[in-house]
Amino acid sequence: MGMKIAVANTGVCQKSLTVEVAAEAVAAAREQAVRDLARAARVPGFRVGHAPRDLVIRHYGDQAREETIRRVIGEYLPQALAQSKLDLLGDPEVTAVSLNDGRPMAFTARCEIMPEIPLRPARGLKLTRPAVAVTDAQVESVLTALQERHATLEPVAGQAEKVKRVPPLDDAFAALVGVETLEALRARVREDLTRELTAQAQRAVEEQAIQRLLEQTTFEVPPSLVQSQGQRLLREAQWRLLTQGTAPGEVTQRTALLTDQAQQGALRQVKAFFLLRQLAKTHGLMATEAEIEARIAALAARSQRTPAAVRAELQRERLVSELAWDITRAKVLEWILAQAEITEKESSL
Repeated sequence: MGMKIAVANTGVCQKSLTVEVAAEAVAAAREQAVRDLARAARVPGFRVGHAPRDLVIRHYGDQAREETIRRVIGEYLPQALAQSKLDLLGDPEVTAVSLNDGRPMAFTARCEIMPEIPLRPARGLKLTRPAVAVTDAQVESVLTALQERHATLEPVAGQAEKVKRVPPLDDAFAALVGVETLEALRARVREDLTRELTAQAQRAVEEQAIQRLLEQTTFEVPPSLVQSQGQRLLREAQWRLLTQGTAPGEVTQRTALLTDQAQQGALRQVKAFFLLRQLAKTHGLMATEAEIEARIAALAARSQRTPAAVRAELQRERLVSELAWDITRAKVLEWILAQAEITEKESSL
């Protein structure tokens, strides 16, 4: 009771898998389907489950056929996928079925597959990282903004109006925001700015590394993923404009431009994901279960919950894979940058 399979290219990252299952196997599946239906069959003139087989088939033929198809596909599609060694992206979709009594059953499944990526060496990328140097002017700008946030409106003697009073920049103001002295406040602001700019510089060099790798690696990605990601980016761009005060009519007028920008951004994001994923698989950098558990434990500690509760929430929200990818992506980028030639340049951040 065997099967025959045939795989054909049908598009970018798409294959059709045609499976032919031997007539004997189909007959066995049909016989079991009829038996199961007969046990609960209601046929006039007979007790439930006691009608002759031919009457069951006459009354429940369509159901027997559908159940036969379900059983055959359920048993043989996983075997065909394993035998074909397709690297699937999502679940296959059965698009055609051919079933006739006494003959083999054939069905075709449309499969979206992972892109084939011809990796180029990632060693020795020439990159530049913005140098991080916090200026006194930047510190004072933050302090001024902090003063403005703590400004108060005070009445003017003999008048109905009020005037804004900005607190002076002194030790008393530092104490107001939870720091002992003005000098300590300036030091904290400088430290926060340094941390922020360092993170920005790191993101900039990471994005530069990804761009270099994309430029030297030619491959195609599933159009369906680019389209769905593009739609998401378009909605985000439209919402961002609306929250910034742009009139809805003007946002609508920009739809064509926003759509084009979203599709370009989506293509880059999808390609970057698959490229980094392939590097992770090739070089053994995928997130391990121990690393996932450690990240969950850290999240639990910060939120004062148990790791089990955090994992349960992540599973409920289907975010475990997102967490795993976050770990994997960081490992791959660290591996790439460790081999790169990075020079510092004056920061424009």
